[in-house]
Amino acid sequence: MKANKVYLTTPIYYVNGKPHIGHVFTTLLADTLRRFRKLQGFEPYLMTGTDEHGQKVQQSAEKMGLQPQQWCDNMAKTFETYFVESFGLCPDAFMRTTMPEHAEMAIKLWKRLCDAGLIYKDKYEGWYCVADEAFVTETNLKAGVDAQGNPCKISADSGQPCVFLSEENYKFKLSSFQEPLLKFYRDNPDIIIPTFRQAEIVSFIQSGLHDISISRSKDKISWGIPVPGDSDHVMYVWIDALTIYLTAAGFTINPDGTFNSGLWPADVQFLGKDIARFHCVYWLAFLMGAGIPCPRRFFIHGWWTVNHQKIGKSLGNALDPMSLVEIYGLDSVKYFMLREGSPANDPSITEELISMRVESDLANVLGNLTMRCTAESLLPERVWTDPSKLFEGKDFMQIRSCWMSSRMSSIAELLPTDESKREHISSVIKMDDVSRLLDKGFTICEEVVKLMENIDIPGALSKIFEILTGVNNYIQLTMPWSLIKKEGTKSSHEFVMYCSTELLRICATLLLPFIPQKAPLILDQLGVPAECRVIEKDVLTIGYIKPGLALGEKLPPLFPKLNLKNQNNVAPNEGKIKAGKKKQAATQNSSTK
Repeated sequence: MKANKVYLTTPIYYVNGKPHIGHVFTTLLADTLRRFRKLQGFEPYLMTGTDEHGQKVQQSAEKMGLQPQQWCDNMAKTFETYFVESFGLCPDAFMRTTMPEHAEMAIKLWKRLCDAGLIYKDKYEGWYCVADEAFVTETNLKAGVDAQGNPCKISADSGQPCVFLSEENYKFKLSSFQEPLLKFYRDNPDIIIPTFRQAEIVSFIQSGLHDISISRSKDKISWGIPVPGDSDHVMYVWIDALTIYLTAAGFTINPDGTFNSGLWPADVQFLGKDIARFHCVYWLAFLMGAGIPCPRRFFIHGWWTVNHQKIGKSLGNALDPMSLVEIYGLDSVKYFMLREGSPANDPSITEELISMRVESDLANVLGNLTMRCTAESLLPERVWTDPSKLFEGKDFMQIRSCWMSSRMSSIAELLPTDESKREHISSVIKMDDVSRLLDKGFTICEEVVKLMENIDIPGALSKIFEILTGVNNYIQLTMPWSLIKKEGTKSSHEFVMYCSTELLRICATLLLPFIPQKAPLILDQLGVPAECRVIEKDVLTIGYIKPGLALGEKLPPLFPKLNLKNQNNVAPNEGKIKAGKKKQAATQNSSTK
């Protein structure tokens, strides 16, 4: 069934609070790759959703005087509306762990692992983090304080308070998978992006794996999927939640033990660094134990910070991404997060950083070039100019053929032999930096595709804006506004404007997945037909658009100068981003919990 299909997943997000920047960022990354793959001609399928079982959900519902299902219904709608309507994301499936078909899949996986002899009943005594829905080992504890400031044990990973538990539950034989997991990572040395995260996972596995609890007593937590054959226990939220990836893929386990794979395995699973261990160790072990193929790739990102501090409610630096959208615009916020959100570190977000990035890239580079390439003073006939006029006796197809075969290196051979006619041409075609810039019009598509194969989104955007900056400089050097005024240099003007417009078209098309509201408006103004708005090498090469194509209606500036005078009217701790005191806080960056 896979064929041309691409299956992408985000974690499912815990419904004990409203969506925050961590949820948005993970889903934005996956949504961007989905859009990119679709423009390449693939059939992407993006799954996101909500994790609705467990102790925190039960407690949140009780606090509001609601039944857990009522609470989950309300919160699932909030998340879906936020992603789709407010932030313009396009998941193909919004999954919920309270769906009947998911409970069926989780029960089948449990039975599969049980039949393989990998699940047994035992007494657990140790530490448990309610906020993370995770059992915590002694080596992963440290001293801290709870929300009231009382001394307590906290998780070294998340900083959340832990409680000591003593209860009977079911355990999974994770210890049996140390060598299989190490072999898996040896055989797949680049399955985790970035690679240093894979090294961290391998180091954790090498330190020794211990069996893990995968159920909770029903007298402690009643809100969950019952363990098959034992109604006194419910499935631990993580084995429940991770199984959702199979449910969304249409994966089924038949009565005879065979599989219908559906879209599985996932091509890329996006997640935050706080849940890397659950996915890259526990999830893989569950799949291996059940004889199910493992995902093809994991993409792990860091946490957003303000002044190098994690963003948290009690730190006083919490922010709602939609408040930022109201100030800067949706595509501007998306662009900032994609450009700055490198998986190599914990990226920083402040109003100053957003303003600088939006103004330097979107307004001064992309917006300025769009205005130049659609200006009535430079294109009074409102059509694409003809670069072949620079080459006497040559038509456009001859010029394009030469470009395609030898790039700019030998294009000068097509110029008029009369030196008096060649003099004004030298500045628009023969400079080395001009040749290099125009040559990039033939390679940029392949370069960006290669970067996106490795999900290097900041790198892809950097490559695109490198060309856009070069085109702006080219126009500044050649001054087409002067060339158009002189009879002897009008052919040079047409060459400059055609090449500049073509490079803008190519870059704007490549930007469609990243700024999906503004990029189409650029292509509309250039008159680019819908069938040309694809990420294909032959289409995204200089010389593809024939001269004479009518321009579209000119629009006001797409990225006007920011007016931030009214920022102080935004609710405290939501629109304005400020550093808080250094004290323990619940992170807003957690992908799932």
